[in-house]
Amino acid sequence: MKHLIFLALFLSVSIFSCSQLAQISGKVIDKSTSRPIGEAVVHINHCPVRILTDDSGNFSLPNVPVGRIEFTVASDGYDPYTLLVDVKPKVYVINVSLESRIQKPLPPLLQELNLYREKIGVVTDKPYYYPREIIWFKVFLNYIDRTKKDSLSRVVYVDLISQSNKVISHHVLSLDSGEFKGNIILSNDLEPGNYLMRAYTRFMINFGEDQFFYKSIPVLPEKSFVTLSNFPVFHNEKNFGIEIQKDKAKYGTRNKVNLVLGSSIAGNPLPDGDYTISVTDMAQVVGLTETNLSSSLRFEKDLSQISPVGLDNIVEKGIQCKGTFVNQYNAGKQVKLTAYREDYTSVLNFDTDEKGRFQINGVKFYDSAEYFYKATKKKSEFFGKIVLEKPIDPSTDNLVVPGFWFGVEDATSIQRALVDYLVPPETKMLDEVEIKSTKLESSAISKGIAGGADKVINAFQLTNYGNILLSLQGKVPGLQINCANNPCTVFFSRAIGSSALGSIEPLLLINDIPAFGRPGETLQNIDVNMVERIEFSKRINVRYGEQGKNGIIAIYLKDGVNRFSAPNDVKSKFTLKGFDRPLKFVSPDYSDANQESRFTDQRSTIYWNPKLRKDARGNYSCSFFTSDMEGSYRVIVQGVNNQGDVIKGVSIITVN
Repeated sequence: MKHLIFLALFLSVSIFSCSQLAQISGKVIDKSTSRPIGEAVVHINHCPVRILTDDSGNFSLPNVPVGRIEFTVASDGYDPYTLLVDVKPKVYVINVSLESRIQKPLPPLLQELNLYREKIGVVTDKPYYYPREIIWFKVFLNYIDRTKKDSLSRVVYVDLISQSNKVISHHVLSLDSGEFKGNIILSNDLEPGNYLMRAYTRFMINFGEDQFFYKSIPVLPEKSFVTLSNFPVFHNEKNFGIEIQKDKAKYGTRNKVNLVLGSSIAGNPLPDGDYTISVTDMAQVVGLTETNLSSSLRFEKDLSQISPVGLDNIVEKGIQCKGTFVNQYNAGKQVKLTAYREDYTSVLNFDTDEKGRFQINGVKFYDSAEYFYKATKKKSEFFGKIVLEKPIDPSTDNLVVPGFWFGVEDATSIQRALVDYLVPPETKMLDEVEIKSTKLESSAISKGIAGGADKVINAFQLTNYGNILLSLQGKVPGLQINCANNPCTVFFSRAIGSSALGSIEPLLLINDIPAFGRPGETLQNIDVNMVERIEFSKRINVRYGEQGKNGIIAIYLKDGVNRFSAPNDVKSKFTLKGFDRPLKFVSPDYSDANQESRFTDQRSTIYWNPKLRKDARGNYSCSFFTSDMEGSYRVIVQGVNNQGDVIKGVSIITVN
């Protein structure tokens, strides 16, 4: 049970007057026996400030943020106790009584659902930021049963939430090359303060929002700096598992650094896994205590006591879209919908239910895409419109975003310089320039089938029957078309018997881009008036790999309809928000003669790599160049090995 009460003040003494921090001390006991509870976790929610009680149940938690906070005490076998507190820079003394948790076995269905739980952890390149900087982050996903990994989520949501509970940045990430990575650009006018990063999958909503990942992201005023304090040490925050090997004891400015990662067990290589590295200038980035990756990815010891709160949110494999098709009277209708992406690289075919409802899941694209669509019913066009449902996102109303858990003091100058090698300081916006050119008679997109076509049908040879497949009947030797059932099927007679189990349908290209969906279904929905020519190849075409084994049908559209066009009979459209395309972290290469080197290099993040790779010797390694800043650089490597163990390594690089 979660208790929320306002904390009564027992003792108040002004402390940390310049740092604006408070302190909470007290004792944790068993409510029924008054026995002290040792090793109970005392922490500030959504903030890396926590401590364990001693054997007598006592604790003293310094560096408590001033302002509104949630303060929680938890121990195995007890219900957590949470207090909502308005904190001032004073000392608070409290005693907390925990109640034993009542054992209530879950029904078999919910016990089974618990075996599909996911956990999220996020690491960032720095512990705090200033306006105009970029937050580089990497998302790790852990599974209570790693054998179910391939059947679980491939979509992660990351929000940045202000202290006024407003989502100022919402990102949708796709599992790209085995990793979730992203970045958040902080605007120039972003108000300084502590922000909350929230990460979750749609499937995790079934288990309650307290299962999401939360991390404080402080954004400081540009003319301010962090003051060091005696930060509480996490009981599980230690370097373990990784040894960072440097090729030199010291480096000069703009020198190349080569790092090789090994196991902390001497002589052993680093086990296979997913690892991220961040290198920061210690003069510009103070090493604040952060949310621990290990604790973020850890599951509860007794899952039988964690009851799912719902079953409505499915596992997402791609972009999900829900909606209803309605007629002119806004009544839902059961129809067949065909949606064409604006660039014609994707065709979606789906049916609505008796109330007009539909759901699309698994579409993959970046940024946003516009789809034109038409509806048919009993092979005739049906007029109506699609009404999309707005996704039900987790609420921010009850979130409590704490303040800074460290001291901040004013400075006379900006504390971090922007990266001049990316945007030189004298960069100017140019006036608009109009460029004129002569249209090419033939373009690369319409070269034709690689290796040549066996048959070409031009536009004047096509009769408009409303279905392009009917126009092809009898015109291409060996082409079999069957429209007895819906959708139509199309294949070359040569492909019959070539595969006992696999598809015999040919590869369909539209302007040399493979089209999604069944070829017959896509072809019957293409307007004949859009087509310039159709090329056919019955042979096995190795240039198209496995896709070309059953032949190729290549459609080339007329000029002016190859992009942002729809068939003449498709008038309606809708827009889907796709995945956010992550930026690539760029750092200078001073070994390159073409590298711009006349600007001062004052990077605060020297190097960021969300996915370390193995070198030719089978070791995880990386290289980068130092900046113009002398002093010490902090190297942090952390990640998860293939057995699900979180490991971490920290090292210091000296630059003279």
